[in-house]
Amino acid sequence: MINIKSENYKEISFSANNLKIYPNSSNGLIVVENKDEGINSKVIVSDLAGKIVFSKVINNKQTNEFDLQYLENGIYLLKVINKKNSEYSKIIITK
Repeated sequence: MINIKSENYKEISFSANNLKIYPNSSNGLIVVENKDEGINSKVIVSDLAGKIVFSKVINNKQTNEFDLQYLENGIYLLKVINKKNSEYSKIIITK
């Protein structure tokens, strides 16, 4: 389940690989919660042209915070990959 919360904390939920990604839109600080215990995942953020602007392996730690404030305002694609599957989400950076 992915729960996306906007800056005013209104929650939007949809089903996906036991993840939570919030807030969306964001000033660049985002949280990814991995609920698959014991499974390492890779988080990749790319711009709409497909250029990877952020990549990090996260362990089974429940909450992972990422600072993407260096990115320009815009829409980005966030992909989380693990040995079970891959999930995609759109994130919006607004400062």
